[in-house]
Amino acid sequence: MQCPTSFLSLPLGLCLCAILTSGAHHAWAQTSTNYLATYEFNAYYADQVEASPSDLDVSPHQLTEADDATAGDRKPARQRPNSRVPWKRYRLTNGRNSCCRDFGWYANLQLNFLSTNLTSKIDTATSSDQLELSPRIVAGTLNCNQYGARVRYQHYDWHTNSTTTPSPSRVQFELDSLDLEVAKRLLGCHTDLDLAVGVRLAKVQEAGLQTESDANLIGVTLAADARTQLCCKTCWSWSWVYGGRLSLLDGHWNGTAHQGNGNVFVSEVYTGVEYRYCRYRRDLFARFLFEAQNWHSDAFVLNDNVTLMGPGVQFGVGF
Repeated sequence: MQCPTSFLSLPLGLCLCAILTSGAHHAWAQTSTNYLATYEFNAYYADQVEASPSDLDVSPHQLTEADDATAGDRKPARQRPNSRVPWKRYRLTNGRNSCCRDFGWYANLQLNFLSTNLTSKIDTATSSDQLELSPRIVAGTLNCNQYGARVRYQHYDWHTNSTTTPSPSRVQFELDSLDLEVAKRLLGCHTDLDLAVGVRLAKVQEAGLQTESDANLIGVTLAADARTQLCCKTCWSWSWVYGGRLSLLDGHWNGTAHQGNGNVFVSEVYTGVEYRYCRYRRDLFARFLFEAQNWHSDAFVLNDNVTLMGPGVQFGVGF
């Protein structure tokens, strides 16, 4: 069955590749620039140099008296800082939120309200702009070297009643996905980039047009999540958040329409704004997002491309 929105899979993939390329290039440029940065100092703070009396047109006795007279008024020489201070240390006290942490445990709950393109392909009594709640739970940890691990779980269930002749039937598309990932955070001056790779476990169930199908899938998943700070004060900030994910899954399908192995390719992109507040070594944040997902497989019963998109809100805490 052809889908008029199948063209979304290519733009979603290109958008994700662009996000990965631009984000990685920006983070690498920021890191390289600041690791090689050097500090220039005024001659007033230059290192003191011992001079011998023969180099001066004064006697040793006069030099000693002048030194004793001004010893109490002399300012101490400034310590020369390390010329290779990394951003992950420097950013905490220079232009970044000094009370926020860049490592520790975190958890968040995301509530997406997603619509599907299936209603445009099946004669149903439900409007095509119906939004279904799709919760997602994320928990993870990040150490002081910016390496970590996280777990993500998402559930989506869309169903309605078809009025297709000769007899009405129940139409359903349900999926559950679990991601187990390792992650690395790249810190920049104003942009953080999280790169993750892991394993996705998914279960897909379909019903409709007098047929049923389900599969248990497993595969690899790659993700990039970026956050660019727009404005900040001591303990709060507004940021632009964006990212994407690619997953390639494989599994065995059971049902009346398809038997055997089948691949599923999943592309996801999102963008939105984030408000973060830090207090007592706790990071609280809220996000307002728009997300789009495309699940593509020739083994699907209802449609080769299942597109989910809609707004969402996310609440989280770090400690």
